[in-house]
Amino acid sequence: MSLTSGGSSALPPSSPAAALGSGPLPTPVPPPKAETPSRSWWAAFKGAVKKLKRQVLALHYANQDPRTGLLPRIFIVLALAYALSPIDIIPDFIPVLGLVDDLLILPGLLLVAMWLIPEDVMEEAKQRAEHEPLRLHKAWGTATLVFLMWDAAIVAAAWWALGRWGGEAVQPLKVWIVVGLGAALLAAEVGWIVAAHRKEERLRGALAAAGTQPDMQQALLAGGREAVQGYLEP
Repeated sequence: MSLTSGGSSALPPSSPAAALGSGPLPTPVPPPKAETPSRSWWAAFKGAVKKLKRQVLALHYANQDPRTGLLPRIFIVLALAYALSPIDIIPDFIPVLGLVDDLLILPGLLLVAMWLIPEDVMEEAKQRAEHEPLRLHKAWGTATLVFLMWDAAIVAAAWWALGRWGGEAVQPLKVWIVVGLGAALLAAEVGWIVAAHRKEERLRGALAAAGTQPDMQQALLAGGREAVQGYLEP
């Protein structure tokens, strides 16, 4: 074996060690970060809530079963009305409070309804929901009630604010200001409900034409009924 002048053995050019020594060492890949206990708990909680919300269709079928009693039906109707409403009582854009709606109120209603339903009825409803998928209608009546609650709160707050901080010149006009505010809110909400309802009807019609194939669903989301009909007609 031949030695270099430094006393170390000479490595063949084709050896792996020589290849590593001839250039920069590869950058080590850092190990994946482990989730903190709080983050993993939060992800597990949200996953459980999502899984619970998938029972909405099962509740719909359980409500059709004659073995379901009156009290379970009341909570089923409340849970379905809340789950199928196109708007929330507490808007999602409100920090912290916006999460209460989706993570506490709705899951609570679902859990109470499922707890009150007889076990055999609930199991049959789950199996039916799995084998008979159905897209439920939106609860537009619930959306109207939510809008009326918002309007009452906003109008009451405006009346109080005008009485508290409005000057003497504003007081004679306070009634008209509040009435105008209520009318503007009502017009905007009616317009939103009409537009959202029309969109929902177009979606249902296109879904009926497209079936359940993913590429047809993508065509539906991109262009609605006309896009799906164009896809179906080569």
